[in-house]
Amino acid sequence: MRSLLGFTLVGLVLLGPGCGSCNTDSLLGDDGGTTPFDGSFNQPGDAGNADASQMMPPPMDAGDTPDSAAMTADAGPMEVDAGLEYRDAGCMGCGAWRGTRNLPGPRGRHTATLLQDGKVLIAGGDDDLGAMDTSLLFDPVMETWTPTGNLNDARFSHTATILQDGRVLVVGGTGVGGSGLTALATAELYNPATGVWSHTDSMASQRAYHSATRLQDGKVLVAGGQTDTAYVTALEVYNPATSTFVPAGQLSQPRYVHAAALLQDGKIMVVGGRHIATTLSDVEMFDRVIANPGVDLPHAVWGHSASSLMDGRILVAGGTRSANGEGAAYAWDPAGGAWSGPILMVKNRWAQKDVVLNNGMVLLVGGVSNTNDPTLADCELFNPTGNSFNVAPPMGKGRISHTATLLQDGRVLVTGGTFEFDRLPSAEIYTP
Repeated sequence: MRSLLGFTLVGLVLLGPGCGSCNTDSLLGDDGGTTPFDGSFNQPGDAGNADASQMMPPPMDAGDTPDSAAMTADAGPMEVDAGLEYRDAGCMGCGAWRGTRNLPGPRGRHTATLLQDGKVLIAGGDDDLGAMDTSLLFDPVMETWTPTGNLNDARFSHTATILQDGRVLVVGGTGVGGSGLTALATAELYNPATGVWSHTDSMASQRAYHSATRLQDGKVLVAGGQTDTAYVTALEVYNPATSTFVPAGQLSQPRYVHAAALLQDGKIMVVGGRHIATTLSDVEMFDRVIANPGVDLPHAVWGHSASSLMDGRILVAGGTRSANGEGAAYAWDPAGGAWSGPILMVKNRWAQKDVVLNNGMVLLVGGVSNTNDPTLADCELFNPTGNSFNVAPPMGKGRISHTATLLQDGRVLVTGGTFEFDRLPSAEIYTP
């Protein structure tokens, strides 16, 4: 039987490079919660003042099937998962979840990227047969899935970053090599105008479970990760103008399953993570081509999220910690140069997804509790004004290795993932 997340629960020891865990579930669905929206710092388009309730079609019953526009060439009609069960959150005005059309098949450890036209690109991932090369487009108006071009390399646990020109850069991950699954150094570009993936320059280092964050100048910083045999310190920057990766220095500490977030001054904060069996508390700040030490977190942590708040702070929430402090969050204030907290969370959780909503609140979605609870459907909201977490409505299904994407109209799309040992084809939409 597979382990729940690809590591031994006793002692929380994560299997390392050359790992037998590469074909099992991981805590990461897209990029380790490195950014607010969808796995890279993908700033959504301006949603204007549109009322989200006016922009969505009416909810479908679990047995409804879409029209022919929602069918793929080989998967037949897609339905809403009849197994989604919605519970009363016990909170007023905290939004609601409902099911939307399933993906054509189960998928986890994929990426979901908001495109400039408002559609969502699902790329790669894995199902029970292994790494996937297929891609899908979700139309949030019609709530339909259609196939688009296939990746050149099947991969999961990769990152996807939208570039300033609207193309999508996919980097690294785990794919198929000469002797089985292997960490990849390859990268690809998706062109929304043609629906075609094309190879671009490869990285110098293989890596999976890394972070990729778009800089203010449009370049993309790739940090950390693991290869088949080692953990990565090398930083690389992708330049879309030249279609090349260039070295950008070294992290002081090898790390993977960390988090990264973009600050308003253009610096990138790399936070925590793992190195072999060590959980890290150290923070590094990337400024152009230099990585400098930051102020350590109060607790070492991995499997956490890092959200760029509208007030300029960085919220680090959840994760598995090396000491007491599970179920707590900390906020970095660049002005004061210090962490504040702990801020008590509603639920102990790690491997959750984080989404900064249009109202500035942060929605934490799913993950796993640090107790013996099953995979979480529970969600919660962080209010930056009150500096507190509050209950949010739960999803219809618990999930890890899923994605959560802020749509242009302010809703949140959640796709796939794993519930306990089962890959999920279902998708859900949250309306604030």
